[in-house]
Amino acid sequence: MKTRSQTTPKPLKTVALAPRPDSPKRRPRPMPKPAGKGDPRAPKKPPTAFFYFMEDFRKTYKLENPSVKSMREIGKACGEKWNTMSFEVSISSLQPDSCVALGKGEVL
Repeated sequence: MKTRSQTTPKPLKTVALAPRPDSPKRRPRPMPKPAGKGDPRAPKKPPTAFFYFMEDFRKTYKLENPSVKSMREIGKACGEKWNTMSFEVSISSLQPDSCVALGKGEVL
């Protein structure tokens, strides 16, 4: 004769519930937008003041430090100098055409 601990338990009868209407499983997923680059004929954005500054800084840095060949080191030095500059000095590295685009209308 088997004891209660030796017998296998009977499975419980479960009742399946109806899915909720607000269930996230029932909502259709939004269609993903196609990954596109936009209009290939569109004009490029004008360069920022940082890019004008970086162009000038690279030339002077290479003349001062001819042994440095790594763009990484030049970029780090450029970024450090840019972050220590004041706003007025950094904006002055813009070319005169770009100041009009910023709405200043005059060269600083």
